[in-house]
Amino acid sequence: ALKEGRRLVLCLRETPLSLINLENMVRVRRAGGIIMPMTLSFYLGDELETLVRVFARRVLSIIGIPQSDLWRSGDL
Repeated sequence: ALKEGRRLVLCLRETPLSLINLENMVRVRRAGGIIMPMTLSFYLGDELETLVRVFARRVLSIIGIPQSDLWRSGDL
């Protein structure tokens, strides 16, 4: 994706992160990739399906697929 000029989003979930994980994330970021921790928006409610849907829509928004009703922190 990076060599073709497309956005690369890595969604990481394993913690704690090891030194190898962190070094690899730095390499990806320096190459132009985006690191996005897999954190769910628990403030939206307790339905897992809703939490997963919101996270997926954030990823889609980052890679350039517009999400018209996606709340963002800059919308306050």
